[in-house]
Amino acid sequence: MFSNFSWNQNNNYQDLTINRYYYKSDGTYNSGFSQNSYIKRKSRGQNARVGVDYYMSKKSTLGVVLSGFINPSRSGILNNAEILDATDTPTALINAISESDRKWTNGSANLNYSYKIDEKGKN
Repeated sequence: MFSNFSWNQNNNYQDLTINRYYYKSDGTYNSGFSQNSYIKRKSRGQNARVGVDYYMSKKSTLGVVLSGFINPSRSGILNNAEILDATDTPTALINAISESDRKWTNGSANLNYSYKIDEKGKN
């Protein structure tokens, strides 16, 4: 029998700034867009794996393995943007806050059978 269990906690962030510039067909500056997004994530993942082998005879083995994980996570996003005119004066300001909670889960089962054909270990 074997088992495996682990706990991961990740706290990370992303700070992204994007500047876009738009030009007329003659090459003169027309407008711009500036955006900053700050994303903070927290996640706590757990996974487990357990298995057992039953030796039915010297040649036959039956095994079962169960495994799975659960990974709840939470993120918060703060987004600030400015739309600029041809003189780089802000014409619009956008401020947005977004939060999300997610839970990822997965599970699996494995049933296996092994039979040794000869004494050399050929299965």
